[in-house]
Amino acid sequence: MRWEDERFIKVYTRDTVDWCMLPWKSRSLFLLILRCVERSGTLELGKHGILGLATKLLVPPGDVPELEAAIGPLIEAGTLEIRDGVLTVPNYVKAQETRQSDVARQRRCRERKRIVTSHHAASHAVTTSHAASPAVTNHHDQTRSDQNRTEEIRSEQRSDQNKDLVRVTAHNTHSKKSDKKARSPTSQPAAMVPADPLPYTVGNLLSSLAQGSGGRIAISPCTEGHAVRITEIIRELHNSHQDGDSWQAPTLEEWHEVGRYIRARWSADIDLGPAWAATGGKLADALAKARRWVAAGRPALVKGHGVPVEAGTPLKDADDLIAEMRDQFRRANPGEEPPV
Repeated sequence: MRWEDERFIKVYTRDTVDWCMLPWKSRSLFLLILRCVERSGTLELGKHGILGLATKLLVPPGDVPELEAAIGPLIEAGTLEIRDGVLTVPNYVKAQETRQSDVARQRRCRERKRIVTSHHAASHAVTTSHAASPAVTNHHDQTRSDQNRTEEIRSEQRSDQNKDLVRVTAHNTHSKKSDKKARSPTSQPAAMVPADPLPYTVGNLLSSLAQGSGGRIAISPCTEGHAVRITEIIRELHNSHQDGDSWQAPTLEEWHEVGRYIRARWSADIDLGPAWAATGGKLADALAKARRWVAAGRPALVKGHGVPVEAGTPLKDADDLIAEMRDQFRRANPGEEPPV
């Protein structure tokens, strides 16, 4: 297996009281589920339910009752959720994408230094014979290889944060150079000015939307064109707060709330994904509506005349609903204006 090409996940090792109180089969099952869920922390079970999960985990049919018994405590503890045929790990995205604090990184650095120091001390204790020299050399090579692997992982994390930014910057720079050459063949191309770093990547945004919506918003297929356009939207929304108004740049937590809002007004004929997110104005409009919904206390969404919305029923926008209610008031009370 080529470890450098394989996908991996974070597994935290702190044994909290709540974790230790779970049955050992439930703890083991949770770790297996972490390996199977999508990057959004969700797993589509469809109409198969527990049987679909058993198939995904390669559980023999005769052991399905044990699987049902083990998953119960996880659901009761809130570690897992199963709704509408979708299994969700609520804190998956946050746990996988959270970076270590400075204190934790310094502690790891000190631990690595102690390990390297102990290895050097052990190597000096080896008899300086010709036969032992190759082994010592190989050990140092292995130590350097481990250090290089650590640096590669850090570099990959930084690369994931900036890959969309680099692609867009390179694209814009190429366009500027081409335009300038067309105007003045003898002029030199302008120096590239690095753009402001993005607060999060396209993958972060789509994962937050997908988790908040319970999988209603898909994270694929995301083409390069979609990624470039969504990157531009992230930058536009992030930089809008610098115009002097009361606008606040959206956070990943707010995009999670946008997903919850979309899930609340879900309709069977809605098809949302990267193509929808890349369409001009869609994300900004959903963000504004979700903010109003959260500010109002996340009320149950209703359609005309205050009737609760059933699954698959198309919903009206809040502004249209308010306007319709005001018209109804005026018709029922001629000459009076509706209260604000």
